Amino acid sequence: MNLHAIVLVCAIGVVAGCSKQTSNHYKTLSLSHIDVVDKSSPEELIAKIVNDRTSHIDLAISKGGLSVSAWEDSYEGLEELYQMRAQEFAGILGEPSWQGPWTSDDYPDWALGEEITIWEHAGGPIYLRIFHEDQELPIIVALGTKDSTNGFNAEGESPYKANREFLKSQGEL
Repeated sequence: MNLHAIVLVCAIGVVAGCSKQTSNHYKTLSLSHIDVVDKSSPEELIAKIVNDRTSHIDLAISKGGLSVSAWEDSYEGLEELYQMRAQEFAGILGEPSWQGPWTSDDYPDWALGEEITIWEHAGGPIYLRIFHEDQELPIIVALGTKDSTNGFNAEGESPYKANREFLKSQGEL
């Protein structure tokens, strides 16, 4: 692994699939281009989001204005974190009701992010997303709900719909 690679120190079983017992053994995350990392347990994070459904919890945020190679390394590391956290949350919330990238035709209109994982919950959907608006801006891994005051599309139509249609017309999707 290079200096920008994500380093996870986990108990046996965490990477394969987390449960309440194993997910608490997540110890460290180290990535040189990350400004914010929330290392709270999955149980704590789910409790926060359920108790305040308008909250939006940034789990990790990269620095902005990175070189192309640093940005690519950061995205790769944060994608790994996103996948690991999705497994941890699935250990608590069950199988996701939807998971995929913005390029999917059935990507939820209210969602924003490169990729999103959604779990149905009694109070409404809970999501995990990896998101960035532009390469010069930070990459964010966040947990939220459809009621979050940040992190969802309130416009009605997906901002990705036109991009998907364009990519299809170019034969890229």
